[in-house]
Amino acid sequence: DVLASSKNRKIAVLADMLELGEYEEDLHKEVGKYVSDKADVLLCVGNASKYILESATNVKEKKHFEDNQSLIDYLKNIVKENDVILVKGSNGMHLKEVVEAMKD
Repeated sequence: DVLASSKNRKIAVLADMLELGEYEEDLHKEVGKYVSDKADVLLCVGNASKYILESATNVKEKKHFEDNQSLIDYLKNIVKENDVILVKGSNGMHLKEVVEAMKD
């Protein structure tokens, strides 16, 4: 919701939510549906995050990455001044690496 409130281009960087067991696929799809009307760009990393991409039908630009470094390299090439970036995922997905790289 915070992301959606911005007037600038909105980039959602989402990773797997870990330890969901049998609900993993459904809950990731639910996130995709939720973010679908809130982000202009959706970048996902991790195996289960593919379900987020699959269900985010209204996001025009979306891409999946196998690892954080590939995501970082891509993100650094597309970010423009005044873009708003939301980074969210389980701690085990190490998205802090993405945040730290973007600070540089």
